[in-house]
Amino acid sequence: MKNQFIIIIRTIALIFACTVFWNIFCIIKIAYAVDQSLSRSNQLASLPIGFLGGTRTDSQGRYALIEYFNQIARDDDMIYFTEASLLQDKQKHLEAIAQVKKGKIIQAFSSLQTAKREIDSVKGAIDGISYDLELWQK
Repeated sequence: MKNQFIIIIRTIALIFACTVFWNIFCIIKIAYAVDQSLSRSNQLASLPIGFLGGTRTDSQGRYALIEYFNQIARDDDMIYFTEASLLQDKQKHLEAIAQVKKGKIIQAFSSLQTAKREIDSVKGAIDGISYDLELWQK
């Protein structure tokens, strides 16, 4: 009877120890997952941003979007200018591009023909071009 009692006590102690160990393991696992999640969000925050620029000005003639980009941009962030603003008013387009003080300036084109025809007007003012390969094939 005494041996059975000791076996029962040891079994209960073992179950208790396993439960405590399992709970500690789960807490560590959750803490690790939270740490990894925070690490990923920090990595996300360090990725470069892409920002759509434009030639629209406010009532005082300032390029508000570009001014905002200049305030928040890092060296590897990019500001994109559309083909539409280039084709609409090249002078205003170049004036807007000249306002960019930070980051990289990207000119978007929708077709290879337009890029070939218009690239000279922005050459020297941009850092790269953007395009959709599917559209360029048409």
